[in-house]
Amino acid sequence: ITQYRCHPAISAISNDLFYEGNLMNGISETERSPLLEWLPTLCFYNVKGLEQIERDNSFHNVAEAAFTLKLIQSLIASGIAGSMIGVITLYKSQMYKLCHLLGAVDFDHPDIKAVQVSTVDAFQGAEKEIIILSCVRTRQVGFIDSEKRMNVALTRGRRHLLIVGNLACLRKNQLWGRVIQHCEGKIKICLIQPASSSPTPHSCVPSLAGCLSLSLKEYILFVESLENTEEYTIENKKHLGMH
Repeated sequence: ITQYRCHPAISAISNDLFYEGNLMNGISETERSPLLEWLPTLCFYNVKGLEQIERDNSFHNVAEAAFTLKLIQSLIASGIAGSMIGVITLYKSQMYKLCHLLGAVDFDHPDIKAVQVSTVDAFQGAEKEIIILSCVRTRQVGFIDSEKRMNVALTRGRRHLLIVGNLACLRKNQLWGRVIQHCEGKIKICLIQPASSSPTPHSCVPSLAGCLSLSLKEYILFVESLENTEEYTIENKKHLGMH
């Protein structure tokens, strides 16, 4: 089998997990070069949020949604077209939260409306230059144990796969554990920490500058955008437009 979509570093995960090494690459790393010099091909943003369950048994994670929004804003502010960005989430409730945030954000850029946000099932057959994968769960992983779903989620991005999730939780899952094991040493892992009372770049996001090689201006803007993304109480959810 030959794949012509993903950067070889992205397709290598599925090749290892699902194709027993039989998946060939019909494109080179050069043909899938980064859209931004500072943006890794593979990156895991370890966001220590808190999963919440809706009445329909679908899960959402406010901290992940808030961080994902800031990541999208950072990409668009850096010149990436919204139509190049896709957000895949494993739960409809998280999709609705993300769509609400994108629709309500005070961000004067029409491109943000062009970002596609879908569940993993709805994204089957689609592709984007940049995929942000929001994993949502923080206690146990749930139905992402489906190999087909996992394969779809990991192979929609042509140039970049940016995973947002709880590393400690995902490590406990059999499939995700294999993904993380495969990626260790090959993937950038950014530990997204809550802001301190008087935030400094190093106290907020100790490893982000090294991972992304941002300019000082970009880095400061990015760190400011991450303030208080770890956990949200009912009281301050209203600042995100969530009621």
